[in-house]
Amino acid sequence: MQCERCNKKKATVFYRENIGGKIRALRLCGECAELLERAGELEDMSTALSGVFSPLLREDEGVCFPPFGVAPSPVPRNAARKCPACGALLSEIAATGRVGCAACYTAFEAELRDLLIGIHGRVFHRGRVSAGYRARKERLERMEDLRQQLRIAVEAEEYERAAGLRDEIRGLEAAL
Repeated sequence: MQCERCNKKKATVFYRENIGGKIRALRLCGECAELLERAGELEDMSTALSGVFSPLLREDEGVCFPPFGVAPSPVPRNAARKCPACGALLSEIAATGRVGCAACYTAFEAELRDLLIGIHGRVFHRGRVSAGYRARKERLERMEDLRQQLRIAVEAEEYERAAGLRDEIRGLEAAL
């Protein structure tokens, strides 16, 4: 894919902004992106996000004050804490706006929860997912439902029904 500005080099920077419902998307080479950023036509995301993530670094009597009027969390903040999986520091996440790995969400759950609610309105993903993920998730939910039905059937001593449920669970497990 070519740079939309110079039409010479390969696009390596994909810029997308949504301001008031108006979407602007650009595919640029590194040089053109740098020129547009210097000219002020592109927002540098590290500076744009630094204000959003700055509450992670604010310590005021051990209480973090999250953005957007969310009630303060009484969890002490420590910017030097590290993720046990990737070693990312809380201060790095606050400065860059980028989480190091999936384990960071668990390691810094208390610090990130209020921010995610303030930014997205919730902490769980809602929206588009790949077809493979959706099918896997539906299978797992179906398996959990079947296991619950199996427990009830065994408690009620309905062994034939329980055997059918067990076989259906095994079939779903094999499909995963």
